[in-house]
Amino acid sequence: MVVGITHQEPTPAGTLAETGPGMFFAPDQMRKRIGDWGREGLDHRFAEAWKEFLPVTEGWVDIVHSKGPQSLERVWREVQSGRTSPRTGHVITS
Repeated sequence: MVVGITHQEPTPAGTLAETGPGMFFAPDQMRKRIGDWGREGLDHRFAEAWKEFLPVTEGWVDIVHSKGPQSLERVWREVQSGRTSPRTGHVITS
């Protein structure tokens, strides 16, 4: 899995045996689903899925809210240095 990739070459459709490993790129998938369901349909499905997923995360993700550029820098440095627990989800607002 590659997270955060922004540039890629498209691969042909087919089975894994036919094409080899493929790339999942969220913006492409979003465009496809908007085309399939429309924006409102995508938003509705996303909200319904989120309602089911959110309670599952309560036992394994600790949300930590922070505010401002100083918090952003502090959290960035903590994450880069490995001092942040994997179960911590940072939400930083301006």
